[in-house]
Amino acid sequence: MALKDKPEVRYALWQAHQRRCTICLEDLFNYSDLQVDHIISEATFKDEQKVKEAINNFKIPVDFDFNGLENLRPTHHKCNNDKRDNDLPEEITVRLLRRAKGKIKDVKKYIKRFEEEAKYAFNLEVV
Repeated sequence: MALKDKPEVRYALWQAHQRRCTICLEDLFNYSDLQVDHIISEATFKDEQKVKEAINNFKIPVDFDFNGLENLRPTHHKCNNDKRDNDLPEEITVRLLRRAKGKIKDVKKYIKRFEEEAKYAFNLEVV
């Protein structure tokens, strides 16, 4: 299962970004409307030449994990659909990557909380 599809990651991104869509900045009240978007699109990192350009343009490390937390953000289903595989302007992408990187600590905290609560719920179920 891809990282972005894991329930604990989806929940953690949603919480760490204050339950807001990072495209339109509107509230993302309905969890079922949540989608996880790649800041640098999946189409980019499937093309070796585009990967080289992204590394150069966005000053990211050669071992940058395009599927990692540093490249993921919560969005509305509609907003993500509208964006699709389109590249954002360079200055916006750099800002979004910096913001995602700054949220990693919070995302990991929410992942841990999710896992602890799931374990607790499972233990209650066993009883």
